[in-house]
Amino acid sequence: MGDGQAAEVGAADNSRVRCAEATGTQAGRVKAMTARYEAWMKRCQVEPWETVRQRR
Repeated sequence: MGDGQAAEVGAADNSRVRCAEATGTQAGRVKAMTARYEAWMKRCQVEPWETVRQRR
């Protein structure tokens, strides 16, 4: 794996950590974003991955 690929993997890992940290420090924002996402899923008839996976 080249240096560029390693840097991309590291950036993705750091992004996940920042998201996890934001959940604790910005709980209200996370809750609002989750509600908007779930409303979008319902409006667009998007099924959760767990539901789709069970049919496979």
